[in-house]
Amino acid sequence: MVYREGAGAYGAFTPDKTRVAEDEVGYVAKSHGVELLDGPVRLTVRAYMPIPRSWSLRKTNLAVEGVLRPTTKPDLDNIAKMVSDALNHIAYGDDGQIVESRISKWYSTQPRTEVTIEEYERERRT
Repeated sequence: MVYREGAGAYGAFTPDKTRVAEDEVGYVAKSHGVELLDGPVRLTVRAYMPIPRSWSLRKTNLAVEGVLRPTTKPDLDNIAKMVSDALNHIAYGDDGQIVESRISKWYSTQPRTEVTIEEYERERRT
């Protein structure tokens, strides 16, 4: 576990597995030339989970089509926290800059996590 400074009166601990995942997200972002944004940002995360091997072909096809969605761990809020923490000082100065987010879980034959970070532009009301 890793101790994190400034996380309340008692601090917080980040499990090693989470720290490794955060490091991987940060590395990929840096290798893709992500630029540091200084204003409000919108974060979109699509987590594609592996399809259980024990599933039938019919159930696997429903998962690939997006009819069946993952209801197992990791939780959406844990995915969001890991990704937003990983991108601190890489995509934005602090994850407090995230003013809008969309996090979703899907099944795929190619498990992965897709992250989009964009400057937030206020939508005009008419």
